[in-house]
Amino acid sequence: MRRTVLTIAAIFILVVLVRFASVMTYRDGNFDPRGQMTSWSRIAFNLVSGEGYVYGSGAPTARRGPVPVLFLASLFYLFGPQAFPVPIVVSQWVWDAASAVLIYFITMDLWGRQQVAVLAAVMFALHPIVTENSIQVNVEPLATFLLLAFILTFLRALYNPKWVRFIWPGSLLGLSILSLAVLQFFPVLAVALIVVALRAEKRRTLVAVATFCLSLLVVWSPWIIRNYLVLDTFVPVSTLGGHNLLKNHQTLGEADYLRFRNTQEDEVIKERLFAARGIDIKQLSEVEQDELFRAAALDFIRTYPDRFLTLSVVRFFRLWFNQGLGLGPNMLAYVATAVNGPLILLTLTACLCFRGDWIKLALPLLALLVYSTAFYVATAAELRYSIPFMPLIIILSAYALVNIAVRLSSNRKRGLLAFWHRETG
Repeated sequence: MRRTVLTIAAIFILVVLVRFASVMTYRDGNFDPRGQMTSWSRIAFNLVSGEGYVYGSGAPTARRGPVPVLFLASLFYLFGPQAFPVPIVVSQWVWDAASAVLIYFITMDLWGRQQVAVLAAVMFALHPIVTENSIQVNVEPLATFLLLAFILTFLRALYNPKWVRFIWPGSLLGLSILSLAVLQFFPVLAVALIVVALRAEKRRTLVAVATFCLSLLVVWSPWIIRNYLVLDTFVPVSTLGGHNLLKNHQTLGEADYLRFRNTQEDEVIKERLFAARGIDIKQLSEVEQDELFRAAALDFIRTYPDRFLTLSVVRFFRLWFNQGLGLGPNMLAYVATAVNGPLILLTLTACLCFRGDWIKLALPLLALLVYSTAFYVATAAELRYSIPFMPLIIILSAYALVNIAVRLSSNRKRGLLAFWHRETG
């Protein structure tokens, strides 16, 4: 127990020190190089200022999920406007440190091997893309912590399937969804995993699924009800889904549809598109815009299905390596490729080469990883979108790395023994 506590403390301190050193050296002490509030922090500041849950127009908004907004609002309440950016960024280091600890426990629960658990936590602490994201104002650190907390409680509920244990993963998945809109369809897959894991006991399976779903709805439904009352429509997470879908598909009809466009180019293309149809999108509410954008994006996808599939392949490289046509060479892309490339190869190695029960044990991680990657490559992709799911690859690659090292060591020992026997007759 004492050794475990010391290990956890060391991991926690390492994460914070790495991020502090990065700000002091790489950022020259600048906690927010962009110098402006994000949409989450702007809504949070408006909320604390008494303007309500609004963004730019003054009308109630559902552009961003409430969990990051409410956390940022608590920081603004405690520190005032000075909460931006230093307290926010420092809080992200704490979330990262807590995530590293969760990675340690998840890995120990999966395989019970401390060397794998420590390696995974240290890899997360030192991962340059995760660190880069955490040393400026972002919401991914909090979302990553909530997602890992869900995974840990979900695994423990599956190992010891008492109905009360499914309250925690249901609640934490609800919080994760209200932080990451991409997860809004994952409950279906989570229920399927419960059914597969507990299929031998139908009654226990039914109770577990019911408890999980009820806990999820208790956390998720207040936001849905609020949106229905305020916006007069069903909005499960945010009203940005249609915007993101159109932004990434409105050029499918162009010859250079694979080329990445910046935000300014996207807005010009979108305005021209609807101006040609006689629609002034600035006069529409955000709900009307969301519905219009989604319908237009789906029209493009139906018209150019072959181009959509090709673009989805390109988006995989944008998601994990920050690479893509139209994206100029930059250090972040080189680092992402150099770091994430080997991690993905190690994960594939583990899936293809290792036998036994390890895949069955890690099935929730693999399912979540495949789900999130498939969702993003089909809709929209940026490197920072992969941050909350980076720990999944890190955990699996740490397992692969340790096993490869063990096998190499074992083969080397056998070779030395054979040589010794030959020499000694």
